[in-house]
Parts: sequence; structure tokens; C-alpha cells
Amino acid sequence: MARLTWQDVPGWFDWMDLYDEVAMTTPPYSTVVEVGVAFGRSLLYLTQKIKEIGRPGIKIVAVDRWEEYGEGGFIWNERPDMPPSERTAFEYARKHGGLFPAFLHNIYENGLSDMISVVRMDSVQAAESFRLAGIKPHFVFVDAAHDYDSCHRDIDHWWDIGPEWMAGHDFNPKSEIHFPGVWKAVYDKWPEEDIEWRGQTCFVARRATLERTKCK
Repeated sequence: MARLTWQDVPGWFDWMDLYDEVAMTTPPYSTVVEVGVAFGRSLLYLTQKIKEIGRPGIKIVAVDRWEEYGEGGFIWNERPDMPPSERTAFEYARKHGGLFPAFLHNIYENGLSDMISVVRMDSVQAAESFRLAGIKPHFVFVDAAHDYDSCHRDIDHWWDIGPEWMAGHDFNPKSEIHFPGVWKAVYDKWPEEDIEWRGQTCFVARRATLERTKCK
């Protein structure tokens, strides 16, 4: 029987080129982290890419609470007027007994679970656990809560443990409609001119770029 692929998994994922770069440039035996995983669609894409490229020893860490939250309430609560993408997510979670069981189903049916470490906790708590363990990831992708305070906390705590670069989703500079808390948190953390805007939906912050700017 054919393995489940990332394309079989519901979710919102439009940063393939960014994850291609992660897969191609992460050094062997490094750690990469995705914060805000849901069903695991983007995580499975990244894991498959890293496997295809053949870099040894890379650990992919999935961080999420996998619990009901405001923005994703449709995963748990059916409405008669749900758009198709939300209904698909709701029905997929119901079929597998909830969001977390659905995620576990996906990584095991994909056959790549041995490359993935699952950390079921709050983003900030997870970052603190990395710090206490002395683990410095090479790359962190943040796609958890999108309000300003949550984004700022996530960025601060994960950046402080020393990744070479970081990216995040739903970054729409100057928009007051689509998750304005994300771009405001990013630009309050770093100079606007040092942040890349990738694919119209993601920000990228590179430590080397930011350190060069500080030295000028």
C-alpha cells in the first residue's frame, strides 16, 4: 500500500521554497524546529525533503500543544457555514479522534517518524527546555499563535537559544487585516531592512545578517 504523503494531510502550507532551502543548507547532525504543527503537513514536506537530499543525522522537532485554540477552533467545533478547507480539517480530526491522534497517524503512516521528535508543550516552555538542555537548533520556524504578544514571546525565546536563522508564517507587512500582530512583533524585534519577505507570507531573520548590521 502506498505511503501517506504530505499532500494527503490537511493544512495550510505555501512555503515549499523556504523549506527546500532548509533541507539543502542544514548541516548534518543539526536540529530544526517547527513551532505550530497542527496535522503536520509542512513538517512532513520538510522531513521528506531532508531524507531525499540525504543529509545524515538531522533531527526534526515538532512543537505544539495540539489543544483547542481560538484561531483553529473550527478543528474542534463544527459550523453549518464552514468553508471547505475548515470542514476538511474538522472531519479529518474527527475521523482520527482528535488533532493530536491525527498528527501521530500522519507521521507514522508517512514512514518518517524515526526522524521526528514530538514535543507536546507550550512554545515558550519548549524553548526553555531547549535552553536548559543546551540544545541550539540550526533553524526554527514559528507558526503558532498570531497575536502580537504571543508572537513576540515566541520570537524572543526561540531566538535567544541561538538558531542561525528563523522564519515564520502569516507575515503580511503593513496589513491591518491579516494577522497584523505577526509583522508588528517581527519589526519590533529586528530592523525592517534586515528581514526578508519570502513568498508573500513568510519572514526570514538570519543571524549573520543581523550581526553584520550591528557591526556597521
